[in-house]
Amino acid sequence: MLTIFILAALGFLAGLAVHLLAFTGAVPVSLSTAFALFFPALIVAGALNALIVLKRRREYVHLPRGEFWYFMTRRAPAWMRSLQVAFLLYVLFNYILTMVIVNRGGFPRIMDGRYYLMSYRDILEELTQREYLRHAAYAMRMLSSMLMAVYFSALTRWVSGWVPPTTQTGREPAPPAEILPRNP
Repeated sequence: MLTIFILAALGFLAGLAVHLLAFTGAVPVSLSTAFALFFPALIVAGALNALIVLKRRREYVHLPRGEFWYFMTRRAPAWMRSLQVAFLLYVLFNYILTMVIVNRGGFPRIMDGRYYLMSYRDILEELTQREYLRHAAYAMRMLSSMLMAVYFSALTRWVSGWVPPTTQTGREPAPPAEILPRNP
């Protein structure tokens, strides 16, 4: 489980670093490179979350029905849960800002050595190299914000697992009825 924490922390920090560098424009990366890095990183983040959920599920088999997702992150510090919600809201904001407002539903692309802002096969605008890199940075910020949110979700779930499971009353959950001794 420590490996999951380390991978989640490194993934979050890498996403944060790319996100901050995209704000400064210090990383002139083509969008095809960004997508080539984004999808494998997103698959790893999803796998880390799935592994944590599977491990936690085995720990909570005795909880009453419907309490599993409540306890999945409930024992994490309140600041982590709040930050997780903030990241999810930031992803939504970033997506709307990038895709709808700034890029008008398109992505910057290079075709025949020229730069375009395109939506599917429609050319929205021809760009200079500088404009292309600016629009690519917007897209990188959107992608890196998604990675930060998913990796941070894994971190929150992992931290939540430090404390043994308890019920809402603060006591350990009772074992299922079939393994309780019967009164004669």
